[in-house]
Amino acid sequence: MTNPSAINGALVWWGCCLATLLFANSTQAQIPLIDPPVVPLPLESMDPSKEFILNESPKPDFYQASWRNWQLFHSAPDVPDEGPPVFGVVGLRGFAMGNRIAPNGVPFTPIFCLEMNFNIWISRKHHVYLFVDGMFWAQKAAPGITNASQGAFDFSKREIDLALGFAWNYWGRMEGRFSAYSLGNINRGKSQVAPSGFADGTLLENRWYIGSEYENLGTAEFDIPKAAFLSIGFFPTKHLVDNTGYQFKPAAYMRAYLIADLFSPQYYIYSDSELIANRASELALFKEDAGVALRPFLKFPRLEFRLGTTVVVDAQNADTDTSLYGMVRFVY
Repeated sequence: MTNPSAINGALVWWGCCLATLLFANSTQAQIPLIDPPVVPLPLESMDPSKEFILNESPKPDFYQASWRNWQLFHSAPDVPDEGPPVFGVVGLRGFAMGNRIAPNGVPFTPIFCLEMNFNIWISRKHHVYLFVDGMFWAQKAAPGITNASQGAFDFSKREIDLALGFAWNYWGRMEGRFSAYSLGNINRGKSQVAPSGFADGTLLENRWYIGSEYENLGTAEFDIPKAAFLSIGFFPTKHLVDNTGYQFKPAAYMRAYLIADLFSPQYYIYSDSELIANRASELALFKEDAGVALRPFLKFPRLEFRLGTTVVVDAQNADTDTSLYGMVRFVY
């Protein structure tokens, strides 16, 4: 069992850090611009038929901190129109080792996972876009759960996870998110002939993007894997599954996705950490996905290879699942 006081302290500490960064960012954005000195024009260059505007204030930068809803129905800064209306990432992850707990609480050994992140603009003017995250899991062959006629390529469809929601860049590099998720079995459960068992719910999340990559949002240059962020959130509903296969009600949520270049921007390391607490303010799950990413082909700068490991720690039951994987994906 974890110490509720320690968990509460961690939650408060993370919240205070985000609040401090938000305050510092907003304070910096409110510093008034200093007008340049007035340089008198020579009299012979003055044309009475023309109007001159001296010391014109520069236009505000798109990502300079400003509340988007102040000008919700007026001429707010737009996300660039020349950018693609759809963007995201697709990938294939192959596992060398490791286990996973299905939504019905039954463990299985994955062989590969197809992943998709799909985003489409709803309103560039108001900085709102829709996102869909999907994962399709296949398990290794085992007696009684797969078709032996498939031979060496034998695998079984095991699980499909979906999350649908919308994101709103409401202030500077702050982004609010709401999503509904569903973790479902396809053909495995307590019954050997029909699927059973699932987990679903909703998540409220606030992200603070760090670094300059988020400034490319809405343009063809925006690179999702390079957009590092910190986030804090809450699960209003419903269930998740721990490492022992039991469902629990999640509550507080924290995530940190960080990257660091190696040698050049074509090579970098990444760390994706998640903390999930239950309704008793106790740490329930800690997830860590870390590794190295490579983009070795200059002709295909958005083709990426990853080698990494995933660790899922069940703090309540002192159980840990570890997997090793290789991955190929394309950023569009």
